[in-house]
Amino acid sequence: MPEESLKKIEEIIRKSGSLDSVKQKELLGLVAVLRTEVKRLEASHSAQLKEALEGLALSVEGLEALHPKLTDAINAVCSALARIGI
Repeated sequence: MPEESLKKIEEIIRKSGSLDSVKQKELLGLVAVLRTEVKRLEASHSAQLKEALEGLALSVEGLEALHPKLTDAINAVCSALARIGI
C-alpha cells in the first residue's frame, strides 16, 4: 500500500503545472527518501509498521468523530494549499 500511495504522489508532482522544475525535483527527492525509509521499516519492522498505520487510521477516525468541524476546517485548509501547489 505505501508504494501505491508514493507512486500516486509522484505522478501528481510530475503532472503539476504549478511547480517549477526545481521545486518538482525537490519534492520528488523527498518522496524518494520517504520510499527508502518506508522500505527499510517494512524490512525490519513490518508488523510494527502495519500496527502503527492501523493505529493512525483509528486515531484519525476518532478525531473526525469527536471533532467534525475541526477536521472539516483542516481538510479545507489542506485542499486550498493543494490547489495552489503547496
